[in-house]
Amino acid sequence: MNKLIVTLTLCSILVSTQAATPPPSDLKAIKQVVTNFVAHVDARQSDQAAVLLHQDFRVVANQLMGSTEVSLLNKATYLELLEAGKIGGDQRRVTFRAVDISGNNAQVKATLKGQKLQFDTYFTLVKDATGQWLLVQDLPTVTTL
Repeated sequence: MNKLIVTLTLCSILVSTQAATPPPSDLKAIKQVVTNFVAHVDARQSDQAAVLLHQDFRVVANQLMGSTEVSLLNKATYLELLEAGKIGGDQRRVTFRAVDISGNNAQVKATLKGQKLQFDTYFTLVKDATGQWLLVQDLPTVTTL
């Protein structure tokens, strides 16, 4: 009887662990969205970057570049700054530090290393009703190289 209980418990744990593992296609899609977003921002391609952003996308700029303020940039403002050439324009290498997927939500920790700046950032993504992953938040820490 004890062996049966142990066996059922182990099977239950195995099934719950497997059910919690996201499909590899989600991981690949999430990494592709982040990589494409960085490439479009670096190339200042606002139209291509815009399609990767959720309508409520925001950047949380917490005390960046010597500021003591927390600033929030919404999607429209972010894209305006990109079009005006005030952000973007570098060629950054993306290194994924961690990807955590929970259902239709994902958190990505990545390092974006450019020629003069390094961004250590947390991206938050959501999967919409059509199955497309979209960036909803960027929370960067920026250091000068």
